[in-house]
Amino acid sequence: MNTVDQLKLAVWIIPVVFGAGGFVSMMSASSSGLSKDLEAVQSEISDHQAKDSHPVTAARLEVVIDEQRELRSSMAEANENIAAICAATKSRCK
Repeated sequence: MNTVDQLKLAVWIIPVVFGAGGFVSMMSASSSGLSKDLEAVQSEISDHQAKDSHPVTAARLEVVIDEQRELRSSMAEANENIAAICAATKSRCK
């Protein structure tokens, strides 16, 4: 192998080696950053799943449940009034 061939080989090998080293360095830095992000997201998810419900959602559900109870009682009262009217007029109500 003469010096021209050695020079051509060096011209081709040096950029490839430096490029490969840069790529490996970039990938290792990215993977360590991603692993930190993944750990943070997993801890947030586990914290979120440990909660029964959000405080605002729990308060809204209590309001909805109270309104449903009031609606049921008023409907029962209306049904009793309709039944009394039907009985008083001796009509067939459906």
